Amino acid sequence: RSHVTLAPQGHRPAAAVRENETAPSCTEAGGYDELVYCKTCGEELSRETTVLEALGHTPGEEVVENEVEPSYNSEGGYDTVVYCTRCGAELSRVHTVIPAIPVITYTLSFSVPAGVLAVEPITAEENSFITLPSPEPRPGYSFLGWVTEDLSAADAAPENILTGSWQVTGDLSLKALYSYTESSESQTVYQLVSSAPSDWTGSYLITYGPDLNNLYVLKGLSGNVNYESSSNGSTVSYANSGMHCENNCMSEVSSAFVWNIAKTGSYYTIRSAQTNSYLANKSYYLQSLSSYSSTYCRWTLSCNNGNITARNSGSSRYPYLSFSSGIYFMMNTTAPSSICFWKQTTIPGSSVTWYTTE
Repeated sequence: RSHVTLAPQGHRPAAAVRENETAPSCTEAGGYDELVYCKTCGEELSRETTVLEALGHTPGEEVVENEVEPSYNSEGGYDTVVYCTRCGAELSRVHTVIPAIPVITYTLSFSVPAGVLAVEPITAEENSFITLPSPEPRPGYSFLGWVTEDLSAADAAPENILTGSWQVTGDLSLKALYSYTESSESQTVYQLVSSAPSDWTGSYLITYGPDLNNLYVLKGLSGNVNYESSSNGSTVSYANSGMHCENNCMSEVSSAFVWNIAKTGSYYTIRSAQTNSYLANKSYYLQSLSSYSSTYCRWTLSCNNGNITARNSGSSRYPYLSFSSGIYFMMNTTAPSSICFWKQTTIPGSSVTWYTTE
């Protein structure tokens, strides 16, 4: 046997290969090893390490986070944040503070009439709600609410009367609004007769004269006496009668001037409301009779344009009620103008409601 020794052939390098490859990140380096092995025996012949630098962060656009609106009582704010678009890491955060909203207040003042206890002003925050106050009771008046304009004895209530809850949006000066009612009682007056009624029954004044400055009123006498002069008080001027005339109506009338007309068959009687004496005819005298006489106390009445014709059946020669230049009532052959009757009537009472801030 013979042994042959062969000389070593040497390594045969294969193509380089990469191992331990790591990609770099935003904050950490990467790299790889490049190795050469022997084709024959596989022994590592060489190794070269390559380091890849960290990539660094790539900032994205700012985003807003943790947004809180401010209020009247507390601050608001928000965070402005930047993130890396590659790894998502937070790169920056800035917090911005928004101051609390300033508290705005307004004052409501309240005006009340003299003699009413003052109402204190109210100060409240903007847009808050308050309950409008009520002043103390005012005798004879009803409190309706509050208005912004002054009002004096208006016959209609204003619009926009404020009551109850009110939202405060600005300074405001308010006036207390009241209502009160004026009532008048019914009134007895004597209205000038301008046309003949179907029935003359009623209570009347009897006057003579073309106007108030020359007007005389017939007054009732007692007993059986003649209306033959002005000295017996049977004829009184309007100026001395105590009466008041307005719009063809007499008021403040004494019963001494009132005559009650009643129907008796086809005639009328005229009787003093105060003395109960009858108005009668005695020749050319107008007479007062204490008791009824079917001969001398019967009257017929008519009216033409406000002028009354009073005819008595007691005398065919002097049948008409008339007036003497001696200033007293009498009987005559003809009926004069300016004899007027005023009939008693009642004017009903009324009431009016007024509105005021005074």
